[in-house]
Amino acid sequence: MEVTSTFLPTLRISPPGIRALSASIDIDFYKKTLEMNDDMPQSQAKRNLMWVRIALSTALASAVVATGALGIGPSQGRVVAYAATVNPTTRHGTSQRTVNPATGHASHGTVNPATTITDYRNGPLDVNQQLWRKVPYFVSHNTTFFGIWYLQQMLKEQGIASQWTGHSLLVQNLPTVSSSATVSVNGQALPVSGTVSVAGTTYVDAGSVFHALGGSSTYDASHNTLSISYSPPSYSPPKGGASTRSVTNQVLHTQPTITKGGLTPTSSPVVSEERTLPKGTAAVFVSGSMWNQVPVVVYGNTTFFGVWYLQQILRQHGITANWNGQALSVSNMPKLVSNTQVQIGQTSLWTSVIQYNGHTLIPVTLLQSLGISVSGKSSKVDLSTGSETLTVHGLLESAANQGVPGLVAIQDGGGTVQVLNAGSNGSFSGQTPSSGSTIIGVRTTSQGWIGEAIPITSTNADTLKPVANQAMVTIHGKVQFPAGKSYSVVQISVRNVITHAHYYANVATDGTFSLTVPVGAYEAFALMTQSDAVFILQPFLASPSNTSITVKAPALAATKQVTSAHAIVETSDSSVTPAELQSVDNIFEHVYQETVSSEGIVPTQKMDIHLYGSTNSYQQHYLNEGYSKSESQQIAELSVASEEGQNTINILMPTFVTIDGLNILAHEFTHALTAEVSQKIPSWANEGGAWTQGINAEVDHSPSSMLKQGIQWNEWVDIVAHQQNHTLLPLGGASTLSGNYNIEAQDYFAVTQLVNKFGWSKFMQYVRSIDHDPNAFADTFGESFSTFSQQVTGVLAKDAARSPGTFTVTLRTLPNGPQTIYFINSSGQKFLVNGLEGNQTYTFSCNADGTVTAPIGLTVTSVTDVPVAVQGDWFIGSGGDSTQNRQEFDIANEFGLPFVDQVILYGKNGNVEHVYPATAIPNGIQLVSITAG
Repeated sequence: MEVTSTFLPTLRISPPGIRALSASIDIDFYKKTLEMNDDMPQSQAKRNLMWVRIALSTALASAVVATGALGIGPSQGRVVAYAATVNPTTRHGTSQRTVNPATGHASHGTVNPATTITDYRNGPLDVNQQLWRKVPYFVSHNTTFFGIWYLQQMLKEQGIASQWTGHSLLVQNLPTVSSSATVSVNGQALPVSGTVSVAGTTYVDAGSVFHALGGSSTYDASHNTLSISYSPPSYSPPKGGASTRSVTNQVLHTQPTITKGGLTPTSSPVVSEERTLPKGTAAVFVSGSMWNQVPVVVYGNTTFFGVWYLQQILRQHGITANWNGQALSVSNMPKLVSNTQVQIGQTSLWTSVIQYNGHTLIPVTLLQSLGISVSGKSSKVDLSTGSETLTVHGLLESAANQGVPGLVAIQDGGGTVQVLNAGSNGSFSGQTPSSGSTIIGVRTTSQGWIGEAIPITSTNADTLKPVANQAMVTIHGKVQFPAGKSYSVVQISVRNVITHAHYYANVATDGTFSLTVPVGAYEAFALMTQSDAVFILQPFLASPSNTSITVKAPALAATKQVTSAHAIVETSDSSVTPAELQSVDNIFEHVYQETVSSEGIVPTQKMDIHLYGSTNSYQQHYLNEGYSKSESQQIAELSVASEEGQNTINILMPTFVTIDGLNILAHEFTHALTAEVSQKIPSWANEGGAWTQGINAEVDHSPSSMLKQGIQWNEWVDIVAHQQNHTLLPLGGASTLSGNYNIEAQDYFAVTQLVNKFGWSKFMQYVRSIDHDPNAFADTFGESFSTFSQQVTGVLAKDAARSPGTFTVTLRTLPNGPQTIYFINSSGQKFLVNGLEGNQTYTFSCNADGTVTAPIGLTVTSVTDVPVAVQGDWFIGSGGDSTQNRQEFDIANEFGLPFVDQVILYGKNGNVEHVYPATAIPNGIQLVSITAG
């Protein structure tokens, strides 16, 4: 449906789905249209009877430094402006309630009777030893004031986002200067000290760093380019081939209105001749946290801000600000410059840089993308090259100690997994970070993925010998709480990194638990209380040499806000629980780095994430934003999350907890990042790109192609069905209003075809060129969009021409696996298979006529029909008797493409307890392959 609205920010809304985002509502209020897809796609609808999945999702401290300039520039003395002689928070007058727009928390300012100002004059405002402009100053109540509008303009020219709401001043990305910080390269301290931090990212001096590395750098301000002469020791492009582009959000400012004289966007305020005015207080927020209440004066319809208070804000961020009684001088103000092109030989990257006291500072993330190891915080940064990587050599062996071909998965300390090929004789080689890397699994054709836990060190890097033989281990753990911050935890879920199988254990009152799992890499995924879950995603290895683990439970917020390195998460009503607040923060931090690295866009301010505990409060938010009643109702009923502007995400928690939070937050975060570099991106590319990042976040570094294929095809089968029925709408020619299927699944399919052919880096190159190149698609990919669209349709047509039929399933029993398993065909008929042994591989044929063919030595018996969760799918599982709860794989077989849709775990009462995508179940069965025909 389509409705009209006026002058509201761009909003992207994601309706709920079982696994990932289903169709989005695309609202572009500059075009004054609201587009919604009211129909659930068929593949989602058949799963709409599903249950809550507890198997989803994960974990600014700006350094306050003493007054003084960074070591790469001069410092100046301190001259104090007039400060308020009356505490603004206790000043007598009429109480005026002010609401923090970042948190929704109320504070109380005051409005006083008319006050006389004195000493009015125009005086200089100097920035970095240069006259910026003359601004009006005056004194009132022994406090020196100047206009907030001028303050915003000054900050804007330094690349710092700010907003005046009429009640509060929000400064979004104020840099923090650490003048005493040390920076070392390969153990040698640089002669130029100091760092600048913005929104959790540390910047260091490019010239001194590359000089120490035997190279050089030159910044061209006129073209905003940084040329680097340097040969990286082990350079590889950032993940997905994306660049490390960093951008700044647009500065929002309110120009003053004046009682006398005109005002144009390029002119300064014309000051009224009045000398009496109301005076009160306003809240100041820096990087999402309230700094203080400060006195303000409204004079001639222009709001004025206390100079002394500005000095205190800047000084707490290491920036010198002096007042000599006549002029304000800000002497070491960092300037953040966005969208800087970095040229290294033939390679172009994008980032943000900081201009500071004549030096160019670069983010440490850029150095990391060049293969330079970075450790430490903003106060002490250590860079190294020589020992950053290890060359590994090894031999993949079978249980009989024979070399076998296959794959070897190595996870680094940051969680990223790379897969090395083992040749026909089992040999493999590659490079990995010198610390924190571990072989977490190997795969052979006959056995599938087998968990490993082999730390890689300089001692064993040349002689690695993983064995394709799954072992089991019993781990003993304890949930540890911060001092005085404990709460009741009754159960813990741990998830295998490769298979995504969840293993559950009851937690004793003293916090201890134990459970038996396959050797491998895991995450302590969630802690369950009596009524809630806290998602934590803390990694650990389970191996015979590592059987004891400590799970660090996060403290639950006593307030309505949690602030972390890259987000400010806050509740918007009383229905949101502290566990939900902490969980969403953990989830976002978990997906942040992978999404930023893949997009190649580093935000310079934190994301504001607002949580709503009820549909009513979610709807009320949009009413308050100016949407109509019908618009707000539709948004609340159809969506689970929305992304507003460039750094705000809204989440409806009752729906959010039933779907994959990793997927949702990565998807919405991607929209925010994309908006930084393109305002004209077509919907198909915008949604397809966001879906790509969302699905990647849900896969969460697992090297299992079977797992990812199942998640993808859960979304794609419906568009293949519409292609078969000739009701699929043209790519890019349909809005989410059109058709009765999920248009965005079609967008995701199309972007996947592009990425498979050209790579993700090429796709992001296209995204960045859209706004300034009307032929961006053809110029990037060498073909017209029309030709590409026809190619996508052709691929879907081939898929639609296939028919479901016989398929084979190869599974492996773990050492603790069952002797009996069952198959349920698409008609609901059940077959028992007996005679299985532990740690063995078996291949079964699921025949088109509904029968099951088992390997020789196993017996197949048809039994009474049993109820199934999803009609039309096949199920393979075990349990369901008095000794073991029922657990099963849901195998979809549509259009001749069988895939694992999800696993389903039942409770003792036979009711479904957990549903999530995985390739193994805790009962001891793991899928090796599913093949059509």
